[in-house]
Amino acid sequence: MTFPLSNVFTVGEFTVERELNTLSRNGKRQVIEPKVMALLYYLACHANEVISRDKLMEDVWRSQVSEGAINRVVGLLRKALSDNAESPYYIQTIAKKGYRLIALVNNIPEVNKDEITSAQVNSISTSSVKNLSAKNIGLLSVFALLILLVINWQSLTSSTLHTFNITNPKFEQLTSKQGFEYDASLSTDEQWLVYRHRKDVTQPYRLYLKARDQQQSIQLTDSEYDDRSPRFSHDKSKIVFFRKGQNTCHLNLLTLNKSGQALQIDELFECGAIEHYSNVVWAPDDLSVYFTDRMNSSMPYQIYQLHLSTLKVDEITGREDNFYGDNEIALSPSGEQLLFFRNKYWGNNQVYVKNLRTKEQRKIAELGFLSWTPSWTPDEQSIIFSDNRSGGKLKLLDITSGDIKTLYQSTQSINSPQLSASGKSIVYSTQTADVDIWQGSLTKNDPQPLADNAIQKLAVSSSRIDSQPVYSKDGRSLLFLSNRNGAMQLWLQKEEGISSIESLPSTIKIDTYAWHPDGVNAVIASSDKQLYLLNTKTNTTSLIELGKQSAAFPYFSPEGTMLYFASDKSGDWQIWGFNFLDKSLRQITQKGGYQVETDHANGNLYFTKYRQKGIWTLDVNTQLETRVVANINRNADFKVCPSSLYYLVETDDIALWQMNLKTAKAQQIMSLALNSKFKFDLIDDCQKLIFSKWENIESDIIMLKL
Repeated sequence: MTFPLSNVFTVGEFTVERELNTLSRNGKRQVIEPKVMALLYYLACHANEVISRDKLMEDVWRSQVSEGAINRVVGLLRKALSDNAESPYYIQTIAKKGYRLIALVNNIPEVNKDEITSAQVNSISTSSVKNLSAKNIGLLSVFALLILLVINWQSLTSSTLHTFNITNPKFEQLTSKQGFEYDASLSTDEQWLVYRHRKDVTQPYRLYLKARDQQQSIQLTDSEYDDRSPRFSHDKSKIVFFRKGQNTCHLNLLTLNKSGQALQIDELFECGAIEHYSNVVWAPDDLSVYFTDRMNSSMPYQIYQLHLSTLKVDEITGREDNFYGDNEIALSPSGEQLLFFRNKYWGNNQVYVKNLRTKEQRKIAELGFLSWTPSWTPDEQSIIFSDNRSGGKLKLLDITSGDIKTLYQSTQSINSPQLSASGKSIVYSTQTADVDIWQGSLTKNDPQPLADNAIQKLAVSSSRIDSQPVYSKDGRSLLFLSNRNGAMQLWLQKEEGISSIESLPSTIKIDTYAWHPDGVNAVIASSDKQLYLLNTKTNTTSLIELGKQSAAFPYFSPEGTMLYFASDKSGDWQIWGFNFLDKSLRQITQKGGYQVETDHANGNLYFTKYRQKGIWTLDVNTQLETRVVANINRNADFKVCPSSLYYLVETDDIALWQMNLKTAKAQQIMSLALNSKFKFDLIDDCQKLIFSKWENIESDIIMLKL
């Protein structure tokens, strides 16, 4: 049974203080990692429930993580509790299901601290008060007031890291131009986006503005130099940015009209950091800007303030004992606190906050790696920043305690994240392969190698990954994978348009999928070896109950009553069948089976095997098994047509071959580079080839909505 716990509770013999990340027993206290505490708290709130790894990823990690990451934290928790996995007193492992906390959990209710303080103050007897001097009474009142203030302050600051979270984020692709886009910045009202873009590496970066309610981008600059680090003024009338090139570096001011068109560009300051990155932020009153620069390549970066009315420049940080310097800045919403990253030691950002009113400067944390473009949360208690050492992570740092937690994790880099003024969304750029879906015509009777001019890109393609196309049997509906909205999702194209499939669990990774002959339903196979039935008309999904049986590579029989799939239930991978009419399961192959397709002409099965190379066929009536193609890997794509078999062969390149099933004659249709990750399908009675291939590396700007 699920129940909420206070910040102090007991688990077995241990007293747990959640906010302090401590466990106590017999007077001995130990500090545990925040993630270990989060796991303990979650299991305690669900005491005696079996919690799956997927549930832990969703609710504790809030992202897809490896099994090793979960094993590590569970191991640390067991060690802290002095628990034994073989004969547990606290955490029981349920084979193939998850974990269960079996120790007794008791909640220790939290008492209102204000009431405690008031009671303590009021507990002073009347006679005692009479004996106190007026001076002592005054001191006591001040002391009681201070206690109240400290308690209230602690309750505010202790919950900082728990008030800003990313749960079930939504993604919106803001740009999709061919080429590279970086330095995304939103206007304060979040209606305009400014960024830098270049089509390829031979061109300089120019600035572009995009109104979020429009598809068209406005080009703001057209210089032979690189324009970078643009930032809107709070009133949206100006953009400050750096223009850099060979032997030139200027901090510039671009004035806009109400429609976002560029009116004029003025040079504000000649800077010295020509070959490196600088950044800039506006003061809240729009009367000055703060920026980073260095006098020359032998000097460290410093932070400066430029007053726009006089163009007077003030030093904010010095260069003493500073090595590479201070080169990443974020100004708090009130304008009182300036946060910056200092590279006193190469490869290690130190985090500092400077109070611009009192001039006090203090070190908050050491990251141990390089990061860029921090952003303040609206409450000025934390900052977000990115960690791209392994994939991309958004992290939250509490400026009071220095505690850091991961908000969101992606398989792709998260470059220059900027939190919007409202704190409800984050814009960032991410690098990705440009993967498009293509179509080519095949000759029905005597296929010929496809010429380049016979291939055209489908309109469904974007500047990001669009891969693994699978058409319904009538050719009217297309399922494909795409990360055009930030995360890899299943998408559907029909005559009325393109839409993402939102009903699939957000925690699963999609492996393969197959259409039902009705052109409405499809089966999705996930990487955790489960099958989901998708109704594309209603955009709803349901798990196909197969017991504890793993399942992969689904494919429907011609009439749609039988679903074939691969399973290792028997101890080795075999082809199994699930009958939708009577919900029965049966093993189809006996000598191995992995990927499977059916011949819609006679119902025979074509399949690969896990332990033997080749493509095999099985006569479902006689159970006669025959190998028709040799030396094909078990994961190789293949498609069955009425008289032909199409399949991929990987050697020095990746090639598409066609075999005539009557004559056994085979020939190569096309070839691509081995890293193309070629995926294909056939439609129109096998007369059209649909395929995706990996091409250029590009970058786009994504909005992550909290």
